Amino acid sequence: MDVLQWDGLAFLGSGLVQQLRSAYQHPFYLANSFDSENDARDTLRQLMSAGDVDELLDECARRLYEWSLENKGVVKRCRRDLVSRAQYTLATLNTTLQISASEAFEQIVQSEPKYALEVAKKAVKARKADRSGGSRAETEAAERKRFALELSVLIKEACLPVVYQIEQLDNQNIAWERIFGSRRSKTLRNRFRSWNKYRMWLIASAGVVWPRDIRDLVNYVEELLQVGAPMSLHGELQAALVLMEQVGRVPESRQLSRDGTWKSHLSAWDVEQEKGCRPRGAAPPFTVAILIALELAVCNIDIEFYRRAVAWIMLVATWASMRTDDIQRVAPESLRLSNRGFSMKMARTKTTGPGKLHGQIFAFVRRDVSLTGRDWLYDGLELFKHESANYPRDYLVPSPSENWTAFRKKLLEPPQLANYFRMVLQGLGTPKFEDGEWRVNQSMELVPLNMSLYWSGHSPRHVMSQASASIGCAKDDRDFLGRWCIGKVGSNAYLLTSRQIVERLQHEVFESFFHRGKQYDEGELLEDVKDFADKHELIGHRIRRRHKVVPLKSALQSGVVSMMDPDTENEEIDDVEVEKGKVLAFVQDAEKQDDGEVISSGVQGKYFITVSRRTGFRRLHVVGSCHVKAERCQQVVDVDSLEGQNFDAICKFCKRGLKQLTGDEVEESSSSSTGDSTSTCTDTDVELGDF
Repeated sequence: MDVLQWDGLAFLGSGLVQQLRSAYQHPFYLANSFDSENDARDTLRQLMSAGDVDELLDECARRLYEWSLENKGVVKRCRRDLVSRAQYTLATLNTTLQISASEAFEQIVQSEPKYALEVAKKAVKARKADRSGGSRAETEAAERKRFALELSVLIKEACLPVVYQIEQLDNQNIAWERIFGSRRSKTLRNRFRSWNKYRMWLIASAGVVWPRDIRDLVNYVEELLQVGAPMSLHGELQAALVLMEQVGRVPESRQLSRDGTWKSHLSAWDVEQEKGCRPRGAAPPFTVAILIALELAVCNIDIEFYRRAVAWIMLVATWASMRTDDIQRVAPESLRLSNRGFSMKMARTKTTGPGKLHGQIFAFVRRDVSLTGRDWLYDGLELFKHESANYPRDYLVPSPSENWTAFRKKLLEPPQLANYFRMVLQGLGTPKFEDGEWRVNQSMELVPLNMSLYWSGHSPRHVMSQASASIGCAKDDRDFLGRWCIGKVGSNAYLLTSRQIVERLQHEVFESFFHRGKQYDEGELLEDVKDFADKHELIGHRIRRRHKVVPLKSALQSGVVSMMDPDTENEEIDDVEVEKGKVLAFVQDAEKQDDGEVISSGVQGKYFITVSRRTGFRRLHVVGSCHVKAERCQQVVDVDSLEGQNFDAICKFCKRGLKQLTGDEVEESSSSSTGDSTSTCTDTDVELGDF
């Protein structure tokens, strides 16, 4: 109604306008008092004196009616506004509603981000107390809301320009959550923690909550560097400052994060912090020996169920170049295994998914990438069909049960999954190629406790990228491994070409492990492993020897496992039992021809088995047939009969003696031994022990 003014009626004369103003509170009411020129004349006649001529009255009425027609639209909008306001309130217009002090206080509190923050904290605490843990999406949303409000409190405390914009909105708490855009909860959490530490220092040193200029920034970093600050201190502070200034709508001319002097300090600190420190770089990749041990662990039904499942996840993450966070973003219902290979869909990653430029993407593993000849892809996928995993969820790996025999309906966070990676590494035995297949020696740790700190949760992601680079694969192709090239092309183009390129690179890397075609050399990695072991109270050359398996001896040529059709109970062939049967039959045949006159040499039976303390290897000896004396060995098992006995091989000297008695030829592979698996002990062996 403020559009209509009394000045627009100046043509009526000041005296008549003054009379109209006293009779009508606003020009709007005057415009609504008549609908025609005759009505306007009647209105004016009531105000004009009787001495006024009719010609003047007619002219004023005509011009007044023209004025109402010119402002017809304005009058109609004002009338509609009054009607709509009257529908939603019973109070008199232009009056103030009376509310109590408690209601006014409640309105003020609920408009504060601190109030919403406390509600969000209670929701997060209740979700953590819930045994089921909720879905990953719900947890992410709750954590994101919490840290968004934490940062909002700091922004409002600093009175940044965005505060005045949000105060004009009806729902301020929702606005505080949405000003941070699509940033993840982990990003907001890290920025809040870094800035809150700096804020506490500001309050203690200068009594302010926002830096006055770059002196407050430089003094903070310099002070902490003197007491041994971490390398990432200044970088995290800069990231938090950029976020606060961007979200707080600080003008670019006043942003401290863009100051040239401050940026120069950041560059200088980077150089100083890197001196004498381990250079930053990618996490070290797994050795090929670790991959072999993981395959054997997945296919070993004698170890814990959950340990096998995590080992399978580590292998999938290795060949598909995935982060631990990527693994937990995989939709369980998208797991597919065919004759071509394994595929899975990631709902969201660090750079893709809802809120990002690119949508959902896939990861692939070639079907025949098995270093041991075992079908680990099939065996591991069967683990995730367990009844304890049969419940709806938006993450792949649930938490373990108390005894690791099943899954539990609870979300497993990526940092916890990375810790389980280390636990699985610590339980791996050393693999060895024996009798035409790969076996594992659980008595010899492949990754001792201190050595597990060398690898991290990002190690699986860097195996394929570094191996493919070392054998000379093109960079444009390698970018498909970790889905780095998706930003260069559209999502559709990526999906059409990625699987072919990824599977081809996986095959080339797989062949290079066997030194077929391009040869993979992990000598530098093994030297780093050796150096790390020496620095952590381990014997480096031993650890290096346990991981030295390249070039591999292929077990695939024997055709024990078909990658396309999983083994059944009728098709499975155990070469170990066959070989033991040959040795047992050979010795039993020798027993029939032996006259029984054998020197006992300190044992009661005809045979004894030596057990290696370092490797657990069990070798069968015949009393008096070789130079090995039972009393000189640290661990000996006295054997009177070979029925039901468990041994790995027969001594080659004892075999020769029995061969002369029987006249039969026996394969030397049954009793072949290496330096790592020997079980004979001399006087020196007993004194020095395992070295």
